[in-house]
Amino acid sequence: MNNKDILDFIKANFTMRNNAACYQKLNCFVDAMHRGQYYPITDEEIHCGVEYKKAEGKSLVESN
Repeated sequence: MNNKDILDFIKANFTMRNNAACYQKLNCFVDAMHRGQYYPITDEEIHCGVEYKKAEGKSLVESN
């Protein structure tokens, strides 16, 4: 790993930590949709939840 890889890994983990709550809300929203129910969520929470998942994937790639 070079310095850029290490910095990208740290940034991905930081993003995951900051967006974990939004990712949980996004999961609740999707589960409710599957059951035909409603779960309130904002566009910003959706965006942060998606960013969490992107960072998680990047973190896994960087650690291998």
